Amino acid sequence: MSVVPERDAATVPGDSYLASHPVSAPVNRPARLGLVLGAVALVINPVLLAGAAAVVLSVVGLRRAVLMGHHGYPTVGRSHALIGLGLGILATIVSITLKNALI
Repeated sequence: MSVVPERDAATVPGDSYLASHPVSAPVNRPARLGLVLGAVALVINPVLLAGAAAVVLSVVGLRRAVLMGHHGYPTVGRSHALIGLGLGILATIVSITLKNALI
């Protein structure tokens, strides 16, 4: 029967790097961009581009947040994605309504 000797952190390769370089928190950039574009689209929405981009980025961010949750990580950006999705849809509806009212 062989006994494997215990290793301290200094002798395990790679552990010293991890100890000196902490891992950053996960981020969800599409969710954050969807939120920002949704807010901007309420003010300025030329050719419905900002509203559509907010909706697409928010959906990507929401899917990424759900995927993070399935893999055991916190669902980072889920609320940003949901708010951005709502703002993007609202901005698109308002923009279509205002453009049709001007014609």
